[in-house]
Amino acid sequence: MATTAGAQIGLKKIEAAINELAEQVDATKFNETVQNWLAFNASFYHYSFMNTLNIWLQMPTATLVGGAGNCWKPKGRRPIKGAKIVWVLAPIIVGKDKNDPGNKGKLVGFCSRPAYDVSQTEGAPLPDAPCWWTDEKLPELFQALEKVAFDMGVTVEEDALFMEKNSGARGVSMGGSVVLDTAAGTKTLVHELAHEIQRKEGLSSDCAQRETEAEAVAYVVTTHFGGTVESSANYIALKGADSAILRKRLSVIAKMAQHLIEAVQAELPKIVTEDNSDYYEVTNTFADRAIGYTDEDEDDEDL
Repeated sequence: MATTAGAQIGLKKIEAAINELAEQVDATKFNETVQNWLAFNASFYHYSFMNTLNIWLQMPTATLVGGAGNCWKPKGRRPIKGAKIVWVLAPIIVGKDKNDPGNKGKLVGFCSRPAYDVSQTEGAPLPDAPCWWTDEKLPELFQALEKVAFDMGVTVEEDALFMEKNSGARGVSMGGSVVLDTAAGTKTLVHELAHEIQRKEGLSSDCAQRETEAEAVAYVVTTHFGGTVESSANYIALKGADSAILRKRLSVIAKMAQHLIEAVQAELPKIVTEDNSDYYEVTNTFADRAIGYTDEDEDDEDL
């Protein structure tokens, strides 16, 4: 990795990278593959938290669940013979008038309805899924990030079955702990550490905004250290973000990225061998270091 130990990266350079990503996101949103996938996903019912939990308990690997008649049939697909039903709760509404948009009827209860995951169906081809991940491994960067995580008070674990158990997700941040699939790329670790910073600093209550910020940080940090990140624009576009959202949060994203880059640059010279156990006796100072975000960062008039 071509970088100077201890060198500081300027915010202007980081902001330029974020603006470049913003342009990529806008271009990606009009990509036919992304458009088709977004339209396909939008046609599915958005289940409540309890229904989502209920689906997960029955089929942890489920990704897109719908009824055979009202969901899969219009898409030219049908349940595979012998497929196990995924039961969901459906509302019972009486008195609804289709000719009167204002009359939504009265909810009188719930009943169980059969549904099937996309993996349990066959028929018309599914739209191509845009690639939103990268499995590129950058060993030195990964080791440095692990040490940065240690100083943040964050443990990093790998699980060979994580993707299988979590519907294809590459990693998760749980507040003091990050779990990655062993196949996940180095960018995923940056993404999850960005989530850890968001929690520590109390940033971004909106889920889509959190994901957009974390992926933008992952893009900036990974490319800075020589990684090839072509999937970030897809990831952010699939979260419904665009260049305007990225630029509104530019200052916050840039500070998080700068924070991680400088922390990594400080650790890279220490990585001499894979077994550097003496490092783990250092004082935990990173976790107590304030990044210095302010409310003004969210609405910077110069952005």
